[in-house]
Amino acid sequence: IWKVLVFALALQAVAMRMSAEAAISCSTVISDVVPCLSYVAGSAASPTAGCCNGVKALNAAAQTTPD
Repeated sequence: IWKVLVFALALQAVAMRMSAEAAISCSTVISDVVPCLSYVAGSAASPTAGCCNGVKALNAAAQTTPD
């Protein structure tokens, strides 16, 4: 539970730091990384394909520092 809570708080901290010019919305970030929760929480030995795809999608979408 604590790992999930820390993960959620980290997401919120990142979202708060994003400037108004960022092209990636908070909801996009959250929906892309939600499949990673089981891995981050330690209940999965490795990230799922959905987690990897979400991270790849965020990486591709991030074109600037605010992103």
